[in-house]
Amino acid sequence: MTQIKLENLTIQYDESPVINNLNTQFKGGTFNILLGKSGAGKSTILKAILGIAKVHSGKILFDGEIMNTVPSGKRNIGYVPQDQILFPNLSVWDNIAFGLKIKKTPKEQIRTRVMNVAKLLNAEDLLDRDPENLSGGEKQRVALARALIINPSILLLDEPLSSLDTGERMRLALSLKKVQKKLQLTVIYVTHSAIEAELLGDEIFVLEHGDILQSGEFQELKKNPTTFSSAELLGLNNIFREAEIPIELRKVTEKFRRDNFVYIPPSEIYFSDKGHEFEAISQTNDFSYIQTHSIFLVSRNKNDNHKFFNFK
Repeated sequence: MTQIKLENLTIQYDESPVINNLNTQFKGGTFNILLGKSGAGKSTILKAILGIAKVHSGKILFDGEIMNTVPSGKRNIGYVPQDQILFPNLSVWDNIAFGLKIKKTPKEQIRTRVMNVAKLLNAEDLLDRDPENLSGGEKQRVALARALIINPSILLLDEPLSSLDTGERMRLALSLKKVQKKLQLTVIYVTHSAIEAELLGDEIFVLEHGDILQSGEFQELKKNPTTFSSAELLGLNNIFREAEIPIELRKVTEKFRRDNFVYIPPSEIYFSDKGHEFEAISQTNDFSYIQTHSIFLVSRNKNDNHKFFNFK
């Protein structure tokens, strides 16, 4: 179980810092999520750890050993980029076995390891097929198998599920979590999806402009978002910049104020027979409402008089 530590890491493109003096660490054997919008620096961090992005200054350490000058191929890392690239002229079997063949691994070992990793990812029935005949989810399983065949201690995943439909995304996400636990891998997973972060992550790192806004377990971060951007990325409802709060609600929402924004947990709002009047402008099947002040309300009772709301 390899621990990864970044010390004062700075990475520049065209003399502009993408990552600037970053300090953090990823515990060995854990599933870590880099959560951020496009351009936040998530993929750049992965590439630096992999050894394919130039480090301007700072250190990358695996279990205390400085890796800056260690070639990518000697870092024992499995990597799946966002656009998984399979060799179209090779069968699924040969795609998975490719890394072992390059290392001139004995044929019997290759056969055993291909079968083992295919079984782990429920891809046994794909081995004789060609990549062009695979679905998006099947291609992703093959890309994962190819990354795992080398028995890496670290697995880097760059938005591996972004191109899949919801059902396939959830199935493959659960498979990923199972594999990570079974192999005790240190996983760093890039996404902009709060759903994937909550489902998969042991620890979440919320990124913006190459900086970590906050980190920790998903539920703890949801309870205490430190910035408006962090609250947005975590998928929270009822977050407002101060200027967005309606004048008539500013006084009563004072207790929900953070440093530079207001977060009102839906659990702190209830329907009542008096209070702040509103008109429901959207209704869902479970009787949830969005009202004219853009505050999200939830009711489970069809008989509620939905004319007023209050804060606990």
